[in-house]
Amino acid sequence: MAWVDVSTPRNRIILTQVVIVLLLVGFYKIGLPRIEKAREASATAEREQRIMAFFQSVVAEVGSGDAAQRPERLRSTPGVHDVELELGAPQETMNGALGGQHLTWIGTRHKLTASFNKGKLYALTLTDMKTAHGRRVYESSAQWRSF
Repeated sequence: MAWVDVSTPRNRIILTQVVIVLLLVGFYKIGLPRIEKAREASATAEREQRIMAFFQSVVAEVGSGDAAQRPERLRSTPGVHDVELELGAPQETMNGALGGQHLTWIGTRHKLTASFNKGKLYALTLTDMKTAHGRRVYESSAQWRSF
């Protein structure tokens, strides 16, 4: 005794359609979420590389001494648009009371917060997300503070 009699053309067509529907549902429920998760992981890893490259290209060390206590300053002060072109769209944005703008990019290991005053970069904060320690770099080394 057969579960479905596939000897008739009508039953074969119905069975084929059911199999196709099951395959599509399986793809949309299992396949697409996995593909999207892999894309997001790849984009986050790429963002991490862009964050580190940008930070290294904009920050200059000042003076001498212990590497952990060496003050740093910004080598250049690009505008908001220039930073967004280099790093992509920020994950978080916040506007200050005095018109300052704070944009945050989040990678796999680091979080970069860029602070702008009148559209020009004046401070960068690079935070290690595992330890919550970071480096804050200002436009002028006179404003330097470690944390």
